[in-house]
Amino acid sequence: MLGDTIVIGAVNGWAVGGGFEWAVCCDLPIWAETAKGFFPEMRFGAFVTGAVTAILPNLVGLAGAKEMILFGEQYTAWELEELGVAWRVVADAELMSEAQTVAARVAELPKRSVTDLKRVMGKAAFGGIECALEEETEATVRSFLDPETIERMAAFARGEESG
Repeated sequence: MLGDTIVIGAVNGWAVGGGFEWAVCCDLPIWAETAKGFFPEMRFGAFVTGAVTAILPNLVGLAGAKEMILFGEQYTAWELEELGVAWRVVADAELMSEAQTVAARVAELPKRSVTDLKRVMGKAAFGGIECALEEETEATVRSFLDPETIERMAAFARGEESG
């Protein structure tokens, strides 16, 4: 959703934390049917980044975005499609082929028109994206300096918290 190039996502396996943030930020995220995604950050005392706080509410609604970020539940590709996070779900074996087909279709369009569409729609839908990025950065720095966050992450690394 950021920048001026249409980003086609091909999401396979687990999209967790930052990986899920990347998937949410794709313009046309295509998910393999066995892929799953979730945000574990809150359980550690950390914070999401990548403008997810601006983008996700536009996809799933404000309450839905809060739920996804706060509780860190795991979602299947099919659930994410139903929520509006996944644009399309395809068989695992077809993922890259489908992503390449969509990318080729976008590449055939006039670059200026595509760039303008992304810019205009991005500003209309996500006007506060710069503010979200700034606030997320500040919250992330605070979280990584917090002793409780450090201990929760250390406990996870020691295998004391399975998530």
